[in-house]
Amino acid sequence: MNQPLSDSLALRITGEWQTSDGNQENISGPDQGGRGDYNIAPQIRYTSDALDVNLRYARFEQDSASELRVPYRYPRTGFEFHPNPQDGSPSEERNQFYLYPRHRPPANDGGGLENIIDMNNGGTTDVLRDAVTLHVTYDFNDETSAKYILGASELGFGLLDQDCDGSSVTGSDSDPYLSSTGMVPFNDCTIRARFDVGITTHEFQLNFNSGMFSSLLGVYLFDQDIYNEYKLFNIANRAANVSSSDAVPLEFIFGSDPFYPEGPGSSEFLSSHVADGSHQFLDVVNERTVSSYAFYGQTSVELNDQWKLTGGIRFTEDEKEVLVDQLWVVVDFDDEDPTDEFVIPARFNQVNPGQTETFDKATWNVSLDYTPDENRLLYGRIATGYRAGGISPGAPESYETYDDEELTSIEIGYKADVLDDRLRLLVSGFVYRFSNYQQPVTVRLFSPSVYDLTVIENLPDTNLNGIEIESTWIVTPSFSLRGYYALQDSSLGELFAADPVNPNQQFEEVTYTDPITGFERTGFLGQQYALEGNELPNMPKNKWSVTGDWRRSLNERGTLTGSLTYSYTGERFNRIFNIPNDRLESYRRFDASIGWISADGKMSLTAFVENVLDDIGIMELESNGWGDGYYQDATLTDPRFAGIVWNWNY
Repeated sequence: MNQPLSDSLALRITGEWQTSDGNQENISGPDQGGRGDYNIAPQIRYTSDALDVNLRYARFEQDSASELRVPYRYPRTGFEFHPNPQDGSPSEERNQFYLYPRHRPPANDGGGLENIIDMNNGGTTDVLRDAVTLHVTYDFNDETSAKYILGASELGFGLLDQDCDGSSVTGSDSDPYLSSTGMVPFNDCTIRARFDVGITTHEFQLNFNSGMFSSLLGVYLFDQDIYNEYKLFNIANRAANVSSSDAVPLEFIFGSDPFYPEGPGSSEFLSSHVADGSHQFLDVVNERTVSSYAFYGQTSVELNDQWKLTGGIRFTEDEKEVLVDQLWVVVDFDDEDPTDEFVIPARFNQVNPGQTETFDKATWNVSLDYTPDENRLLYGRIATGYRAGGISPGAPESYETYDDEELTSIEIGYKADVLDDRLRLLVSGFVYRFSNYQQPVTVRLFSPSVYDLTVIENLPDTNLNGIEIESTWIVTPSFSLRGYYALQDSSLGELFAADPVNPNQQFEEVTYTDPITGFERTGFLGQQYALEGNELPNMPKNKWSVTGDWRRSLNERGTLTGSLTYSYTGERFNRIFNIPNDRLESYRRFDASIGWISADGKMSLTAFVENVLDDIGIMELESNGWGDGYYQDATLTDPRFAGIVWNWNY
């Protein structure tokens, strides 16, 4: 609703309520995906000859039956313990899917993918966001103006009792801590997570425009507060259901460990308390702040009627601080016999110290535009970019921070209206050169023992190149075609790394000197592979879409419209290792609609079908290692969805 209050003051109120049933079928539990969204946004604007003030408040609430990640690949169900990848012998890692009656996930059980799960828990997602924005513009004269922009938001995001074991396994009638499928210990876990983010930004700009010259000067301030808490509950875990009065400290079991001074004997890392028998066995809490400021300026010069030169520079400083970073997990020292109800639980605590790091960088850009006539534009641009480094709490000293990521980009492009303005064509090509590319990798360490560790590293010489074409063609007064095509190629910089989630990972025997005892020891580590030249994650080489739009006038009875879209997303990989398990197949979809618009344009009725052929693809794929039997789950594209939309404007 828009309502003038005076010649200079106006009010706008936007409200929305959306509700839907669940569209993710769940074989052994409630269907998921149902939503209830509420949004209210009042806005007030004041204008005068020189001043324009716009203040907006928005509140968004969501209460939904969370759509869960879909299991895509199960472990082999015939093994009670996952085979050790070094020699194939049974390990100590239990198989959650042992004797599971379903050998393939229902979403991937032959034929095309389907959005179907088989889980005994569902869960909800709760979202609450409050945001205020303020835009103030003041014109000093025809050549000089100032602008102030304020943004402030508070976001709370909660995941409540979402299934995290990927199965419908439950306890047996005789013992709830042993599975009904194999009478062995199992997991029946859920997630409760809370993510709170507060962001405040201030930006002040001065604009000068004297015809031949135009300049912009600006200051930007950014503050962010982050609080995350991630809890796992497991009703099938004996130790997580023991009260704190029955708990035993780890030092009672192990004593101090001379080979790991901050290990089991350290009071900083241990507590004799387990919880209160509420099923909770993991709690991760971290609290961080990010503060940033930037000064920037840009100037454009009209060299003549056809040539324009633009240059800019920006200095940015980021300060990142870890305030709280801690973890506790219940540890169960059980007997060999899984039917024995005796457990010796304890709690392992890890509290990492606070840490503050500062990063800064000056970046710049230069572009040149050539306009031979009013229908054509050619341009070229060179720019540098920067992403601040970060902190990895708890990592070994040499990996506790990682450096800035830097980018140099080159872009050239052509825009034109041709065929008597019936065809609009946009063509651009780009080259991105990254230095210190930030990437999670597995590195090899030898102290206090030999082991592999996943950290964030900076990689050299990582590249991304591409060509993009976009066009709109008015074929006839009543029919038009529009579409785009994107071709891109990516290449990872030099890197040697083992792959903990590769079922075909090879292992090598490593001999090293123990830094504490001085004795020689032997360990087995994953063979490191050369990954230079591999594709970056989620970068399809080909992506394109074409849409046909049709209109037919019915004179005083309105206008009929129709639209048909075909889109294609090419094959890509979900990880830098580019192994067969990482490959995401290409997918395509048709979207169609037909509608009617009244002659006065105040009313319309549209029927639509999205994803007409119900062709579902994978948007994101998560892979796990041998300890989980190389289990994979995925986020899928939307299934076929049809509906009718009625619009009325008063």
